[in-house]
Amino acid sequence: ATSLSSGGGGDGEGEAVGRTCEEILGRIPPPFVVDAALAKYPTRREQSLNTVLVQEMSRYNTLIVTISSTISAVLRAIEGTESLSEEVEEVLVGVRTGRVPDMWRARSYPTLKGLGSYINDLVQRLQFLQNWYEVGQPRVFWLSGFFFTQSFLTAVLQNHARAYTLAIDQLWFHFKVCDVNEDSPAPDVGTYIRGLFLEGARWDHSTARLEEALPRRLHENMPPIWLKPMVREEIPATPSYSCPVYKTSERRGNLTTTGHCTNYVISVRIPTHLSEDHWTLRGVALLCSLSD
Repeated sequence: ATSLSSGGGGDGEGEAVGRTCEEILGRIPPPFVVDAALAKYPTRREQSLNTVLVQEMSRYNTLIVTISSTISAVLRAIEGTESLSEEVEEVLVGVRTGRVPDMWRARSYPTLKGLGSYINDLVQRLQFLQNWYEVGQPRVFWLSGFFFTQSFLTAVLQNHARAYTLAIDQLWFHFKVCDVNEDSPAPDVGTYIRGLFLEGARWDHSTARLEEALPRRLHENMPPIWLKPMVREEIPATPSYSCPVYKTSERRGNLTTTGHCTNYVISVRIPTHLSEDHWTLRGVALLCSLSD
């Protein structure tokens, strides 16, 4: 371990890193009180989303604690009150170069953002969960805000299966692009999601289908989508493109034990008048998060 004063590169640099660290610390809220969330949203068989909220808070807490503790260690090292370990030095270099430190990434959701955008994104995600805790279940869920998106999707299917006494493996989603917002009433069945970006194509409101992307427009905001659980055999068959949803634009990712890509979330069927191959060749996909 080495000691550090002034960030190792002149007073100015040390001060600049220190200011950035202070700013990050000032923006990251304290960890969620998971016990309070569990008391307010207890585990209930008919409401699986309560469990999702509590689990999400626990996952984000690990990340909050990691960021806060390592940033505090960097500040102590700059002040000269603590020697600089390898891990803390890596965080310091990340702050200095505007890159998300590997130590944070190891406990984070997938991201391709630089440090500033990453902190902005994280703060929004934490606010999304805090609002859910304070105000109640969102009417439109911000899909990109979830740490573990699959558990949310499974919970929506589970709620439906239990409400209608159906086997969960009989069910899947009927997808419908909607014109709703945060103030719209929640649907009677299923849920609305928002926050996805369409890459390689655009949604045309007038024709209510996929159309070619506009020139020099790589991404478009996708309108909210209604995830309506239905018995698979009853889902209407209409001309559509099975559009993969990825967490980031880096479409590859590690395979899990189930053989799925960790970056892949789900495939959403979107109406189209063209063949599936047309959009597949263009690599059309939905993304939860953009890089900078």
